[in-house]
Amino acid sequence: MNSARSSVAWTVGVGLFGLVALVGCTGDDSGATADCDVLLRLDDTQYRSVTVTDQEPVQEYATVELSRCDDGDTDQSGAVFGDDPDRVQAWTFDGYRGDVVLGVRLADSWQVFVDESVTQDERERIVADLS
Repeated sequence: MNSARSSVAWTVGVGLFGLVALVGCTGDDSGATADCDVLLRLDDTQYRSVTVTDQEPVQEYATVELSRCDDGDTDQSGAVFGDDPDRVQAWTFDGYRGDVVLGVRLADSWQVFVDESVTQDERERIVADLS
């Protein structure tokens, strides 16, 4: 059972890494194929991908929903969760509450997500601290 869980977590992590690599965090109209950020959702809170880190998180936090990029030819909806979104394990980092900053395991590093309600200045401080 633990081996199966590890395999699923690794597969989702690799998938997330690929998604992040393809999507990026541009959010602009530069003509890229995909123009949406990767999001996590926990209850009514959404977290936006902000950086990748080699820092190890300190504790498991929750299973969260992972968005996908709905980037059709005519309807560019952006990040969506759909009816049955993928779920991944989120972790917390030392010095940060889980309702503000979460980490999701990539192949050999961690993707950092920040609550969307966090100010830009605070988001930049978190990125600088964890990058």
